[in-house]
Amino acid sequence: MAVAEEKRKARAKRFVELFHNPLAARIILALAVGLTVSAWYVSRTAVKDAAEQRFEFRTEEIETAIKDRMVVYEQVLWGGVGYFNAADKVDRDGWNRYVDSIDINEHWPGIQGVGYAVPLEPDELDGHIAEVRAEGFPDYAVIPEGERDEYSAIVYLEPFDWRNERAFGFDMWSNDMRREAMTRARDTGLAATSGLITLVQETDEDVQRGFLSYVPVYNTTDELTTVAERRAAFIGWVYSPFRMGDLMVGILGSEIGDINYEIFDGAVTEEALLYDSNGTFSGTRPSSDSDFQRTRTIEIQGRSWTAVYESSPNFITRGESNQPLFIGIAGIVIDLLLFFVITQLGLLEKRATALAEDMTSELRAAKDEIEERSRVLEDQATRLERSNAELEQFAYIASHDLQEPLRNLGSYSTLLADRYGGELDEQGNRWLDYINSGSTRMSDLVRQLLSYSSISGNIEPFALVDLNTVVDRALNNLAEMIDEANVVVERETLPSVTGDSTQFERLYQNLLANAVKYRSDGMNPRVWIEAVQDGDHWRLSVRDNGIGVKAEYHDRIFEIFRRVGSRSEYDGNGIGLSVCQKIVKAHGGTIGVESSPGGGSTFWFTLPRDAPQAAIIDLTREDNVTRA
Repeated sequence: MAVAEEKRKARAKRFVELFHNPLAARIILALAVGLTVSAWYVSRTAVKDAAEQRFEFRTEEIETAIKDRMVVYEQVLWGGVGYFNAADKVDRDGWNRYVDSIDINEHWPGIQGVGYAVPLEPDELDGHIAEVRAEGFPDYAVIPEGERDEYSAIVYLEPFDWRNERAFGFDMWSNDMRREAMTRARDTGLAATSGLITLVQETDEDVQRGFLSYVPVYNTTDELTTVAERRAAFIGWVYSPFRMGDLMVGILGSEIGDINYEIFDGAVTEEALLYDSNGTFSGTRPSSDSDFQRTRTIEIQGRSWTAVYESSPNFITRGESNQPLFIGIAGIVIDLLLFFVITQLGLLEKRATALAEDMTSELRAAKDEIEERSRVLEDQATRLERSNAELEQFAYIASHDLQEPLRNLGSYSTLLADRYGGELDEQGNRWLDYINSGSTRMSDLVRQLLSYSSISGNIEPFALVDLNTVVDRALNNLAEMIDEANVVVERETLPSVTGDSTQFERLYQNLLANAVKYRSDGMNPRVWIEAVQDGDHWRLSVRDNGIGVKAEYHDRIFEIFRRVGSRSEYDGNGIGLSVCQKIVKAHGGTIGVESSPGGGSTFWFTLPRDAPQAAIIDLTREDNVTRA
């Protein structure tokens, strides 16, 4: 067993030496910096990928909005066909009432109007003009004038405002672009969209490119299966002219902001440009400031439109752009802090190892000098005491020196949050919170370690102490915490004992703070401060009705860094009870706990009733009057 234990200790020592040395610190720093660079690269790639996915989604959103709106607008035209099929006779007043009833200006933005056009043979032209003039339009004519094999005429177009009045009587069949769509609608029985045109309604101001959408009207509701049947039954077209700019504002709103786009009728050429969202780019010349470009084909009523999209210069926000930078800065700060900690641990380990080797050498020399054993042993004891004091002082200094970089880390993370927090997204702010909370926890841990390491050195010469006064001070220090938790504290009259008043105050304050912290939900928290005489000792206790402690933790709960609850539920570093144990032992007592889960806890400790006389300060002595 002894050999196995020695081997285990040797392995542990080699493991510690492996990591607590300057070379290991440099290797770990290099690895940590590599990980930080990787995290920066991954974050940068993730930001770019997320922005590209958002761009894809926005372009599909625009395309879907255009398609959906054109499908809905098509129903307006089929509604006009339905009106023709349902009515015995459609006249100008009836058409006006129909268009007024659907209120296109309110519900169908972008539609210039809803009209009806009829086909005319040359021998029908004069009779048609005379008939319309008889309805109260003496200047009516089919335009443009001239002889043609076939004619058409717009006879109804509502709302009949000043723009649409310009198209009254216009022969759309005379234009190749319009005639192609009109023919396709007549022969297929489906809606058909024309190519790019300038509407007759346009004036010299606010000229927009446009197109027309046609649906056929037949003199029967029977199913027509051939082109010949459809031409024989054909009587006219219900149609709508669209000004492209007005249509796109109606579909997508006047501001898209993060995406520029152009729509072309067919090929991507300047002559085929139907719409430009803001006039800042051409689909044939992608902007150098754009991170993403995309070209899509949109099928609209038998016509192919080409949509060219590109992201605006501010599509990737400043917060997204800065996120990888903040990750890199935070990572480097943590890497350097880790390097500092490992280096300091290595120095401490070297000093401890060197000290242990010196002591071993001196002990072996002492064994060879039997005649001087007493003197050598006494000398070794003195050296050991001094070495322990030096180790304790070194631990104090090392912990004290850690405070400054931790304060800097906390301060700079707070500055980053104050100055750039508004530019970060939720993930970036959460990472800054991790840095800030981590530095706060480590700073608190260092302060607790300083407190723990300073107990032995800060024990004052013993004096007679009234524990009632000590508890008063401890309760006053915790008054806000006790009031906030609505804790009822009951106390007995406590004795006077010999010891250090300040350390007793720390002892009671730690035990009372634990009783308040680990209270039970749904139960009125209560704490009892008690004292009983037990032979030549006082048994003093702090009892509560809190969450309790499992039996397997009773022996380990006073070990440094041991915690009762999880960090997510209860804050703390697991040092407070170690401090209590150290104070009690320094005063010649013992400490323990009696507890069960859900049954509360009683933390008790003993103190001698009578301290050695040499340890008590006589406050009546002249040389102690000023100090008291």
